[in-house]
Amino acid sequence: MKTKSTTTVKNINNRGVEEVLKLIQSEEVREHLLEWTKQCGSPADVYTEIITHAPVPLEEKLALLALLPEQHRNHDVYEIMQYSLCDEGEGLKNPVGTEFRLYMYDQYCEEFEHFSTFDEAVEYLKQARASETSITPEVHQSHLYGRANIIEKWTPRRAQDLELIVYWLLDDAGEILYYEFSDEPTHRKPFVIPGRLSYTVPFQPGDIIATDCSPFAEEKNVLILENNDTLDSVDGQGVTCLYTNDDGKIDAGYFKLNEFLRYPRHTYVSALHRAKLFNGELTGAEAPLGIIGTCIKENPKLGREIFVYVSQHKLSFAIASGDNYKAEDFSGFSWKALQRSFNLISK
Repeated sequence: MKTKSTTTVKNINNRGVEEVLKLIQSEEVREHLLEWTKQCGSPADVYTEIITHAPVPLEEKLALLALLPEQHRNHDVYEIMQYSLCDEGEGLKNPVGTEFRLYMYDQYCEEFEHFSTFDEAVEYLKQARASETSITPEVHQSHLYGRANIIEKWTPRRAQDLELIVYWLLDDAGEILYYEFSDEPTHRKPFVIPGRLSYTVPFQPGDIIATDCSPFAEEKNVLILENNDTLDSVDGQGVTCLYTNDDGKIDAGYFKLNEFLRYPRHTYVSALHRAKLFNGELTGAEAPLGIIGTCIKENPKLGREIFVYVSQHKLSFAIASGDNYKAEDFSGFSWKALQRSFNLISK
């Protein structure tokens, strides 16, 4: 979705800006956002967006929102965030029969437990995750990626039925990072889809970017194909990228939506938090990205051509798959096939 810089924050409290931008761990992205603000002013909600999507505890997010000037604070987000933070502890919102269901995921398995209070679920989570760290480092590391902890709140509705009201995503220390409300019409809607940031980025076609969405995915290098953002128009789909998928094939997607990951919807950390230019040597399945990047630097239009080519093949695959279509089932292209299609030559 595009955002226009109509309402700007040129005069926003400097301390608030500095503290909010500390959430962006990437020095390149952070400096770029500062320069963007100086040139045109950024949309008023950009700082709220950075805060709400950051992988830090809700208490810290609330404190940062409070630093923003009154006219630039998103009061709906602030109110809902406070509601989510206190909801698990308020007895009136937890009638007899309320259940708190804890799901602990990693890339290999899922563990499920249920409790009568939120605090009991958190305590179990902390002890279970702490005990895992005592395993040998090699084993612990192999279970790290794709990891998530979710506590769901279910309350009685009628007869023996239970209704999902809200769920929280927590880190291994039991801190709430994100939450979503049930999308039943009688309840509040989710206010944020974590890991889906849309602000402007400094990276240009042909750049190789090192991404880090841990603990939900391993680090990965991607090639920027296009950057269509401008000073006054920013699009969540404005930056496209090329990458190697889990099968070692080449694929393309939207950089800001984490589409270079096999299961982007399960990834709650945006690449924009830690993204940086990669200056090392690409090896193995990633090596062709360096060759393609060099060709795009020489001919920037090539990035768009490659993205359209891949997208058209994905569309054909989706149509052929019909009701059985799953985005992750698209296998991608071999380096030779892409090289042949675009006459890509290593120099």
